[in-house]
Amino acid sequence: MKKAAVTMVLAVVMAGLLPAMAAAEDDKVGISLEAMYAERYIWRGMPINEEAVLQPSLTLSDKGFSLNFWGNVDLTDYGEEAGYGDEQGNATEVDYTGAYERSVGPVNLGIGFVNYTFPHVGLAPTTEVFVSAGLDVPLSPSVTCYVDEVAEGANYTSIDLSHSFDLFESGGISMAADISAHAGYANDKNVETYYGVLDDAAWHDWSASVAFPLSMGQGFYLTPAYVYSSLWDADIRDEVDDNWDMDPEAGIFTVSLGWSGEL
Repeated sequence: MKKAAVTMVLAVVMAGLLPAMAAAEDDKVGISLEAMYAERYIWRGMPINEEAVLQPSLTLSDKGFSLNFWGNVDLTDYGEEAGYGDEQGNATEVDYTGAYERSVGPVNLGIGFVNYTFPHVGLAPTTEVFVSAGLDVPLSPSVTCYVDEVAEGANYTSIDLSHSFDLFESGGISMAADISAHAGYANDKNVETYYGVLDDAAWHDWSASVAFPLSMGQGFYLTPAYVYSSLWDADIRDEVDDNWDMDPEAGIFTVSLGWSGEL
C-alpha cells in the first residue's frame, strides 16, 4: 500500500474518532484501564523480551470508535543483554491504536491503524493499517489483515477463533473461561522486513490460550491466563533459535487487573 493511501486511511479514521468521542451530555464514553504482568513479551510469535514485563493500557470507546494507548515496561535489566541497554522500569514500547467497528447482521467489520513507537530502544516508529471481518457465530472466527506503512508491501494476516464459557455467578461476582486459537501468515516482504536473510512468504506463527476472567463487581476484574505461542515456519524458527539465540516457542503465564466503566 502506498504511503499516501495509508495516510488517507488514518485521516479518515481520526476524522471520525474525536467527533464521536465528543458526545452529547447524556451520552457516555466507555473507558477501560488495565495492567498486565507477563512472564515474557511475545509479539506475533516473535520473542521480544524473554523476561518479565508489565503492559498497561487505556481504551476509550464510543459509537463504534475506539482509541487505545498501550505500553510495554521492562521489569528486569534484560535490555542490557539484548543490546539496547538496561531499561528496567522504563517503557520500551508505546503503541497508539485507533479503530472503528460496525456490525452488519452477523458480520463484524473493522478498520483502523496501529502506531508503534520505541522509546529508549532506538528503533524507528512505524504504522500499520488494518481491516478486519468476523462472524457472530460459535467460535467467533475472524480475519485481520495488517499493512505496514514503512515497509511498503509488508502484509501480515491474523486468523483467530475464540469462545467463552460461563463458569459461575454469585453475589455480583462471576467467572468465565475464555479459550482462543490464532494462526498468522506473513507475506515475503513481511518476512524480509523482520528476518532480513529470509524472504519467502510463510505461515508465521500460531498460539493457543486459556483465560479465566473474574468479574469482582463495580467494573473491576482479574484475569489469569496461560498462552502457548510458537513460530511456525522451520526457516524462521531456525533463524530465531540459531542467530537470535532466543526461544522460538514458549508457554507463558499472565495476569491482568483492570477496570471498565463509563465517563
